[in-house]
Amino acid sequence: MNNLGYLLHKVSIMTKTELSNQLKKYKITAQQWSVLKDISLYPNGTTPAMIAERLLADRPTVTGIIQRLLQKEWILTKHNPKDKRSHLIFLTNETKALIQEIENVSDEVIKSATASIPKEEVENTVRVLQSMIRNLQKNRG
Repeated sequence: MNNLGYLLHKVSIMTKTELSNQLKKYKITAQQWSVLKDISLYPNGTTPAMIAERLLADRPTVTGIIQRLLQKEWILTKHNPKDKRSHLIFLTNETKALIQEIENVSDEVIKSATASIPKEEVENTVRVLQSMIRNLQKNRG
C-alpha cells in the first residue's frame, strides 16, 4: 500500500513495538520513556501539563505515567515556587545516569529500521517529516 497516512501509522506502531520490547530490560514502557526523555530536556523541572502539551497526550494519561514513574523512583516532584497549585518534576540522579543508555537503545531501533536505506534518503525523510510537523502545528493554531 502506498498511502502515506497508513505507512506513517504502520512505521510508528512497528517502531514503538520494537522499542517497547527493547525497553523491557529496564522495566519501562515506550510511553514512560517518552515522558522521561521529555523531563530530561528540562533540568530545572517541568510540569505534568507542559509534558502533556509537548507530547500531545492527554493530561490523565500523563498523570498516570508520572505516578508509575514516581512509584519506580525514576522521578521526583517538588512544589512549584511560581504556582503553589502545581509540582515540578525532575529526574532522580540514578535516572539521569541511565538516560544516555536508554537513548542508545532507542537509537538502535531507528538504525535497525533504516539499515538498508541510504543516508541521504533518511535525511530527506527527516526533513519531510519536520515539514509535515510544522504544517500541522500551524493548522493547530
